[in-house]
Amino acid sequence: MTDKWLMLFVLLLVVSLSLFVLDYLSYPYGIMILSAAVLARLSAISMMNKP
Repeated sequence: MTDKWLMLFVLLLVVSLSLFVLDYLSYPYGIMILSAAVLARLSAISMMNKP
């Protein structure tokens, strides 16, 4: 149950961060950084869930 809330919180954090990055940087670089951050976050979450 806590994992679901943690994932929701992380997702919200990533979305707000991505919006800030897309606003701050030029568009293509923002997309690249955002995709890299999301990939790293997903891999970290999947690694944590594995026993």
